[in-house]
Amino acid sequence: MPEVPEVPEVPEVPEVPEVPEVPEVPEVPDVPEVPELPPPDVPDDPPPEVPELPPPDVPVEVFPDAPEVPEVPEVPEMPDVPDVLGLTDGVTGPSTEPQP
Repeated sequence: MPEVPEVPEVPEVPEVPEVPEVPEVPEVPDVPEVPELPPPDVPDDPPPEVPELPPPDVPVEVFPDAPEVPEVPEVPEMPDVPDVLGLTDGVTGPSTEPQP
């Protein structure tokens, strides 16, 4: 017959303390209704008139001797040129090599 192993002793479980009874919550009293307030007495006075400002003392032509700025012509957009020879390796922009 095989030997039965010894069963270890189970430690005692400590006693659980008694939970005290929760007291009853008192009833909340009803909140009285708030009476509606009458609308405030605001006088129907028209807004105050704002006086018109006098014209400024600055002359119309601030810089009479200034030369007229010429109109800049519009520069057309350059189309992208494909790199068919593979010289730029995908790099675009001006050359970094010295120009004669």
